[in-house]
Amino acid sequence: MTRINVEDINVDHIWRTLDPWGKYQWKQLSSYLFICVSWVIHQLSIVFIGYRPAFQCKAPPNASFIANRTGIDVQYQQCSIVTTDNSTDKVKVTTTKCTHGWDYDIPTEQSFVTEWDFVCENAEFAELTQTLLIVGMMLGTFVFPTLSDRFGRKPVMVFSHMILFGIVFGTAFSSNYTVFVILRILTGAVCQGALSGTTLALETFPTEVRHYTEVLALAMWTTAICIMSPIAYALRNVSWRYLQITYALMSAWSIFQWWMLDESLRWVIANGQIDRAKAIIKNACKWNNKNYEQVLEKIGLSETTPEYELKAKLHEHQGDKTENGVQELKSLVGEQKEEVEVAVKEYSVLDIVRHKNIFKVSLIMWYTWIVDSLVYYGLYMISSDLYGDRYINFFLSALIEYPASVFEYFALAKIGRKWTCIICHAIAAFGLVVATGLTYTAGDNTSMLAAGTAFILVGKMGITGAFSSAYVVTPELYPTNMRNSGLGVASFMGKVGAMIAPFSRNVSEQVKWLPACIYAALCLVTMFLFAFVPETNGVELPQTIDELTEWYRVNKFNLKFGKNVHSGVKRHSLKIEKEEDEQH
Repeated sequence: MTRINVEDINVDHIWRTLDPWGKYQWKQLSSYLFICVSWVIHQLSIVFIGYRPAFQCKAPPNASFIANRTGIDVQYQQCSIVTTDNSTDKVKVTTTKCTHGWDYDIPTEQSFVTEWDFVCENAEFAELTQTLLIVGMMLGTFVFPTLSDRFGRKPVMVFSHMILFGIVFGTAFSSNYTVFVILRILTGAVCQGALSGTTLALETFPTEVRHYTEVLALAMWTTAICIMSPIAYALRNVSWRYLQITYALMSAWSIFQWWMLDESLRWVIANGQIDRAKAIIKNACKWNNKNYEQVLEKIGLSETTPEYELKAKLHEHQGDKTENGVQELKSLVGEQKEEVEVAVKEYSVLDIVRHKNIFKVSLIMWYTWIVDSLVYYGLYMISSDLYGDRYINFFLSALIEYPASVFEYFALAKIGRKWTCIICHAIAAFGLVVATGLTYTAGDNTSMLAAGTAFILVGKMGITGAFSSAYVVTPELYPTNMRNSGLGVASFMGKVGAMIAPFSRNVSEQVKWLPACIYAALCLVTMFLFAFVPETNGVELPQTIDELTEWYRVNKFNLKFGKNVHSGVKRHSLKIEKEEDEQH
């Protein structure tokens, strides 16, 4: 019986042989990068379609008659109408609700908040829509990552994207709030299916360049946020439904995505689908102008493997009519009927908690995702202190993320994933504390306000780099058939942080300095804990838990810059040790 052990196949060597930055890899990566545009726009579109403008109670039909009465003063506030009657000796003050609706400083159809009057006692309904989106994303983390590890990255990513297009397009035609929030929950859920693209992109490049996928993803994420603002500004005088349709059309190309993308080669090999892997390699050779037979020979999958040698011998002996020839032919035919056994390792999310070292590292990463999400959205709240036009403020808040991409480009490979995360968390903590201190002590001092704005942007840049780096290191810490599940659980923890973030505004109203101190302390703890996370820079993506366990064991605590000092540990040495243990 022919036995093919997937652990012996070096996928990184395959990508190097095919050319690490070939046209095929760019085709695969581009499909994921454009999904990032859809992903971020549909998550943040609420900023514009759910904008809450300045408002006040609408005057009743007899307002002009009341105003002409001597001694009657009427003040139309946001949530009440205060009437002061001085026509008698005793001053009488009455307060009534906005029974006739509200007046807004924008057309009512420009935002669903103004269309459905989500202000005053109904204001929480507007905030609830974003919370429910995050709830949907949390629900999605229970479904899509596991499906991706079981059925492949491609089908989950593509079909999630297609369904996302249909949902966000249909959201524009929501007849009432109930339909709207249901579609928002579904939007959040299927957005998690796009996480399969993160893993697929990571698995399409060898060790030394795979971190660039996250750098490019962050740049595309930032670009998507930047283009949201001018689109919203161009459509500022029309219904929010037209803006929603425009944003939805960003995902229209998903209809053709299935024919533009291949399955992850690493996932295919890890699941023992050798023939399918060869088909993918053949397609990559066409795109990269490589000789298919030569590539197979270099990577050890050429047609000189036992099964192909067997077929050659069968063909050779078919013309031999002697008794010995007939007997040998029967023997070979018997061999041919034997099935080829492929050793495949299958894992589930429960395997994370079953292995001590993996569970410890996972706890650190889960905490990191909670902190990064909490601080990221917390800084978005503090950015409301920026003065000026809301479209420009949103654009500037996104623009500052580009420097984080540039820093990541150099840092992830030069100083490693670990130190990149540590430095970015330090910048975030420093920027947040200084910005908050300056903003709340400035008074009317314009110079201090400007300095506070600058440090807000510095803090935003830091946490953006930290959050993005977490996207790189998290999937690198798990074996292939657990990688997307590991990333999915971490993403779930990130949603917990995103749900906590809005409450910081209430805390800030009571104690101005407390949120900043909490965020800074959380970032400092993250910096300390990251010392116990293995450095993944320069290490080939693990295929099995056996590799991962050994790797974690020799990387308990390491703070050196650059590549992992243990990246030279070879898989075949682990295999030899394992075989020796089995013999004993």
